[in-house]
Amino acid sequence: MLHLVDCPLLVPPRMGPDGRARYVMLETLRAYGLDRLTKAGKQPEAAAALAGHALRRQESPGPRPSSRASHGETLKWAERV
Repeated sequence: MLHLVDCPLLVPPRMGPDGRARYVMLETLRAYGLDRLTKAGKQPEAAAALAGHALRRQESPGPRPSSRASHGETLKWAERV
């Protein structure tokens, strides 16, 4: 994640409405990626993979970082999941 911020393909974390830090992808990159997936016929497969990942993270055991967790703590948690 930090490498993507350094590139700069992601915007550094900002506080979301729930008080948790969120990375933001540039909309032009998001649109480009979606276009490439769609043209390759892989968009449904990618959407299913993303949904599966989100479900696994939601169901993962163990403590989740609090809304006041540091950026480093949140990254460590995300890497474990």
